[in-house]
Amino acid sequence: MTDIETKLILARIEANWTPFKNSEAAVTLWADRFKSDPYPLVLEAVNILIDTDLGGFRPTIGQVKAAMHDIVYGEPISETEAWQLVKGSLHEAQSEPETLGGARSAWKKLPEDIQKLVSPRQLLEWNWLENSQLDTVIESNFMRSYRDVRARKYRKETISKQSAKNIEAIREKLGLYQDADAKPELPQPKKIAYEKPEWMIRREEEAGKVNRPNITPGQRPFPPRPTLGEKK
Repeated sequence: MTDIETKLILARIEANWTPFKNSEAAVTLWADRFKSDPYPLVLEAVNILIDTDLGGFRPTIGQVKAAMHDIVYGEPISETEAWQLVKGSLHEAQSEPETLGGARSAWKKLPEDIQKLVSPRQLLEWNWLENSQLDTVIESNFMRSYRDVRARKYRKETISKQSAKNIEAIREKLGLYQDADAKPELPQPKKIAYEKPEWMIRREEEAGKVNRPNITPGQRPFPPRPTLGEKK
């Protein structure tokens, strides 16, 4: 976006939000932060903010960037919707447990942001948990991790290319990365311990895996999750 286009944008903002002052300092700042963005995209983002504003306060650069992000990438899946997708995949994950065939198939259907947080084996393990644990501890950990992943992705998609290059140069100079291509690992949800069902233990023993968990006499593992329409 050029200086002339920036003045047009700021004049439009000033016309809608009267306290806003279209100063030369503002033109310089806004032109710098939007110099890599096309004028039609910035204009449409400002128009959306004008149409939807209920507070009466002028938008910040970050708010305009957020509106532009929604135009380009669309509305992201909320953490609640993401968790429901995971829960919906658990029933399919229980098929072919020895080879994780069902779990892998269910995992591949999940959005990329969710795939970063769960593995096929975790889907199978979570299927055997009680609802009281699945809907509390697991759900809370997953939602927190999903928010972190979405926040990182949003920052990566929103900041300018020049800012991204500057950040990489600063990190490399300070030795925050061991090498230029190294990237920090995304946080992974805590692995939840579970007890395998008796039939799975027998299958593993028959296949030569003798690491049988310690189960006291009379103790029963969790039963399989009932299918839709069945009562426990």
